[in-house]
Amino acid sequence: MKLIIEEKQNSILRNKAFHVLRTFSKKDVKNFNDFLLSPVFNKNKKVILLYKILSDKFHPHYNSEKLSRTFLKQKLACKTDSRLNDLFAVLHRLCLEYFSYLNMSEQKYEKDKFLMFELEKRGDYDLFKIHTENFLCKINNSGSQDITDFFYKYLIYKTQYNTEILYRKPKNPDCIKNYTTLLDHSANYLTGFWLENNISHERNFDSRSKKVSMDINEFASLKFFNLVFKKIGENEILGCVKSTLTKNECLLIDAITMQRDIHITPSIRKFDEVIAFLNKNKSELDINIRNLIFIELLNQIYSMANCNPEMEEYEMNFYTLFLNEKGYIIENYKYFSLYQFKFLLMRGFSFKDKNWIKNFFDDYILKVDPAYRTQLSNFYYAYSYFISKQYKKSLEHTAKVKLDFYIFKRDIKLLNAMVFFELEEWLSAIETCNKLKAFVKNQDIADEGKIPFIKFCDLVTRIISIIEKKPKYCLLEIKKQIENDKIIASKYWLLEKVFELS
Repeated sequence: MKLIIEEKQNSILRNKAFHVLRTFSKKDVKNFNDFLLSPVFNKNKKVILLYKILSDKFHPHYNSEKLSRTFLKQKLACKTDSRLNDLFAVLHRLCLEYFSYLNMSEQKYEKDKFLMFELEKRGDYDLFKIHTENFLCKINNSGSQDITDFFYKYLIYKTQYNTEILYRKPKNPDCIKNYTTLLDHSANYLTGFWLENNISHERNFDSRSKKVSMDINEFASLKFFNLVFKKIGENEILGCVKSTLTKNECLLIDAITMQRDIHITPSIRKFDEVIAFLNKNKSELDINIRNLIFIELLNQIYSMANCNPEMEEYEMNFYTLFLNEKGYIIENYKYFSLYQFKFLLMRGFSFKDKNWIKNFFDDYILKVDPAYRTQLSNFYYAYSYFISKQYKKSLEHTAKVKLDFYIFKRDIKLLNAMVFFELEEWLSAIETCNKLKAFVKNQDIADEGKIPFIKFCDLVTRIISIIEKKPKYCLLEIKKQIENDKIIASKYWLLEKVFELS
């Protein structure tokens, strides 16, 4: 029994605090030490010593054989396990408090918000008024629009209203009017924030729910949102909300509702309206809002064009506009998004005009983060050689793509399967499909992102089986299956192969 206890004492220590400490960067290690040394946050000297031992000797893995209860109790002069557990519990709590402090410090307006609440609580009206006016000026002069600014403005006007009611006695009708004005402002900013929040959720849930045959009105918040729009009317709601907003804030509300319109009922007419809106207000719209609208247009135009080859020219013209107007730019990031660049590459390869994809790649590869340019170039040439039927060269470039991102790994495996099929290396094609299928299944993503590629793998395997063993009339069944299914990866390539074989 004594031997078992000693083994337990000397085994590697496991504690939930280590899960947090493993996330610490070098900067965190130093900053958290300063955090612990501040008596405002911590007055327990043993916790400081515990952290110093852990960070000096065991960071970042915390899995050394020396990390045992016996070792720590000797270093800390702890007599019991329960005392050591208490120190770890305090350390873990302080780690989480440090994270909260970090997050608050990094938020644009959180310090101003809490200062406003504290001044309200202390009852110094003049000081409170000066701070809230400065707080509003800070938001208005921030240089960028953000719907979360609406929430902060709602808090400011609501708190101003509460303070006026508590500390300022009404002397004449103007006082009551001031109360109403503050309430109007707070209500309109809160409604604007509510609109954006629900529109954003509506877009996200709508696209996902359609793939699993689910009604988004099963969500109470979205059901209420749609009922309000239906009963009161969108124009009336927007008219009330915009009545107290600045011109730029009204543009922000218009941009948000336009995003909803093109998502719920996409059409070329609506696309053109939104593009005209972007052109008219390009100098006044916040850069991030412009980017969000452009990306929504990108998604919706692609969805419509993907099912309608006659829209290819419209799609190409929009992508050209997107590039010319720099719709890919977002604040504080100077490079072309890796995923948007890859999306346009893949779409460009599907166009009849092959000059479009070459011009795009030549003109914009230098706008991608330098760390990814070589990899993206190999990705481009791998697909480019595949399109021009130079399959061996395509394989040479797929082997050079080492981008550690799911969609790039997935698409390179997909391309390899198609290359081996074209080279009639059936065993390699099946083996690659099996690897792709296993890779996709093991990803922690929604099934809607897996199903198209699993179907592709199954179909390629079936087609090869028919080529090797079965009569070709079986291909007609596969052809019908592919034509009737809207969610298969590389659908048109599969149809092309079935047509050639039959």
